[in-house]
Amino acid sequence: MESQNSFRRTIERHYANIDWQIRRIYRARNHIMHKGFCRPGTRQLIQHLHSYYISTMHNLIGDLNKNEEWDISSAFEFRVSVYNMFIDLLKKPKEKPVTFNQLYNPKIWLMRTDKSESVWGSSST
Repeated sequence: MESQNSFRRTIERHYANIDWQIRRIYRARNHIMHKGFCRPGTRQLIQHLHSYYISTMHNLIGDLNKNEEWDISSAFEFRVSVYNMFIDLLKKPKEKPVTFNQLYNPKIWLMRTDKSESVWGSSST
């Protein structure tokens, strides 16, 4: 259970770091728009933005290809739901142990159909 809690904290810290980076990017954008020049470090922020954009588009296009009835908003809502469900599962390991299949197929989390071995071993640890 401790490794599962540690994993959850790592995921939450990663989320907070990305949120912080996006805020930095937005502040840099505002600085450029209002002052007319870039601060030192802007190039690195642009690289972060590019990475986030490519990753988001890759996932979005993949989700839309797999679910032709979805629109862009539905795909984003799905990703938010998956993240929230994943964090909830990690908070309640004894009730709903997280499995390898759940890590690689988010629809299993939402459908709750997989009953295979927990990623973290037995749920009593």
